[in-house]
Amino acid sequence: MYGTNCSLSCGNCRGNGQCHHVNGSCLEGCDPGFQGNKCSQECPAGFFGQNCSSECNKTCKDCNNVNGLCDRGCQSGWKGDNCGEKCNTNKYGANCSLSCGNCRGKGQCHHVNGSCLEGCDPGFQGNKCSQECPAGFFGQNCSNECNNTCTDCNNVDGLCDRGCHSGWKGDNCEEKCNTNMYGANCSLSCGNCRGKGQCHHVNGSCLEGCDPGFQGDKCLQECPTGFFGQNCSSECNIRCKDCNNVDGLCDRGCHSGWKGDNCEEKCNTNVYGANCSLSCGNCRGKGQCHHVNGSCLEGCDPGFQGDTCSQVCDFGYYGLQCLQECSTFCKRSRNCNHVTGFCNDGCKSGWQGNECFEVLSGNACDTAWQSRFYGMTGAFCVTFIIFITYVMLTRKAKNGCFKRNEGNKSTKQKESHYIETYDNEAADHGYQEMGEFHSSPTIYYNAK
Repeated sequence: MYGTNCSLSCGNCRGNGQCHHVNGSCLEGCDPGFQGNKCSQECPAGFFGQNCSSECNKTCKDCNNVNGLCDRGCQSGWKGDNCGEKCNTNKYGANCSLSCGNCRGKGQCHHVNGSCLEGCDPGFQGNKCSQECPAGFFGQNCSNECNNTCTDCNNVDGLCDRGCHSGWKGDNCEEKCNTNMYGANCSLSCGNCRGKGQCHHVNGSCLEGCDPGFQGDKCLQECPTGFFGQNCSSECNIRCKDCNNVDGLCDRGCHSGWKGDNCEEKCNTNVYGANCSLSCGNCRGKGQCHHVNGSCLEGCDPGFQGDTCSQVCDFGYYGLQCLQECSTFCKRSRNCNHVTGFCNDGCKSGWQGNECFEVLSGNACDTAWQSRFYGMTGAFCVTFIIFITYVMLTRKAKNGCFKRNEGNKSTKQKESHYIETYDNEAADHGYQEMGEFHSSPTIYYNAK
């Protein structure tokens, strides 16, 4: 200790000796690694030992000021306590922490900068042999060219392990695609080439044409609608909706009214239309209707009408061509069966028979033909009376209009009136009892 009240510590005096009691100077010098009067300063960088007279190893970044050990690190490329060893085991650089490149034979690179002093292994280039050969080259000094069918080859041995150009395969991409494949990695399937032959190994075009039913460079397109066969040069049957593109069979359906593999048969067995799925109407004699539109070519069975004979006769008519009128003596006038003409709900009072044309009789001796005769006669008379009444009323109306319009003008008029009267016939009766039917002479008036 030294100084005021002996409160200050001496420096690194030699042998840990006492410094001057007043100013602290080391009277016998300093311990190794220190300098100055009070031995309180370490040796300057690059020096160590007694009186700082020894120089550190130049491969040290800086050494221990006391013993000169390189405990503060080595210069790049060196290692050891005194940094006296070069980097080895394929290492180089600061603290020997960097790996050498692909030096020839896996030899040691330069311990400081990593350069390969004896050149590179095959497939690599550059001072440190850390760069692969450029694309398209391989081998020692990258002096060999890859196969031109390779996308790129292995930089060391030249194998096409990075892929082949489209259409090629194999370790060295020396084989064309085959087995009906083509394109990149031979991964695409050929189209429908003729005879299932191989397409072009690069672009897939069919060199010898297409199988029947296909077209296009790659034979991938089916024939257009309406065509089939080799080169799509054959036309489908016009009765087909569309035919099979290969053999022309109408497997995609027929036009309305036709059937069969080639749609060569007309619909029959009383059917017609699309897929022969519609039933004919009531054609005459259950005959075949038109195979396309279902019309009955020879007319309808009795009781039916219309092109397809699917409509029953209009109310009040029946029979062939619906030309026969139902009886007015049906319970409901003219309400008869459209086929037979029989009254649906029976007859009006006083009439009988299926068609209600027979007068109902109380005489057991009446014969069937007499009843039918009188019934038809009564019907005729009633109809005739209605007609004459209509004619008279019409002409009377015309006369009245003529007189009002003409005033005092004189005109010549000619009118012929034919009036038929019947004695003893009540206006509200629609029939005559048997034995009471009378006819009066017909009276004609000719007015001029």
